[in-house]
Amino acid sequence: GKLIYNIKKAYVVTNQKDIPTEGGFWETPSVWQMRNGQEQAFKYPEFIKDNGDFMDDCYLILVEISIKSENAVGDTDPKTGEFDDPYLFRSNRLTLVDMTDTNPDGFYNVTEARYFSNLGEHKEGSSVIRLEPGEEKTYTYGFFIGGYKSDGSKTDLSNLCLCNTYGKPDSILVKLGLGD
Repeated sequence: GKLIYNIKKAYVVTNQKDIPTEGGFWETPSVWQMRNGQEQAFKYPEFIKDNGDFMDDCYLILVEISIKSENAVGDTDPKTGEFDDPYLFRSNRLTLVDMTDTNPDGFYNVTEARYFSNLGEHKEGSSVIRLEPGEEKTYTYGFFIGGYKSDGSKTDLSNLCLCNTYGKPDSILVKLGLGD
C-alpha cells in the first residue's frame, strides 16, 4: 500500500493572530536572519513585534495537506518497527526548501516543520498520524523562515517547494507557487 498526499493550499502568515489555534509547535520555532553581515537566531516569540507582526522578512508558511491511505501499513516488525499499530505513521518527514539555496554538497538547505495541526494526538509522538486503509485526513504543517538564504540574500517565496526529508535534488514534491 501507499500514502497519497494532496496539497490543498499553501499560504503565508506574517502576524501571530493568523497562526491556527488547533495543534501547536514541535519544539521552539526559531528563524535565522542576517544582521550586519552575521547570521542571528531568533526564538519564538523573539521575532514577534508588540502588534503581533513578525519582524521584517520573517514568515510562517502554512501548507494544508490531505493524506489518504491506500492500504498503507507501517513497519511493525519487532526488530525494526517503530509502532505496534500498523496504521500509525510519522508525519514529520516533509521539509521546505528554496530551490536556489543549496549547500556545498548540492543538497537543498531544508526548513523543518515546526507547526502541526495534529500535534500530540497520539501518545507515540507529536508528529504521529493514524490512517486506516481508505481513510483520508487533512493536516496543516507550518514552516518558519527568516526570509534569507544561507548566502545572506533574500528568499524569493516563489522558489519555495515542499520536499521529502533531507533536501536531495530528486526529493522535490511540489513547488508551492507562493509569490508568483
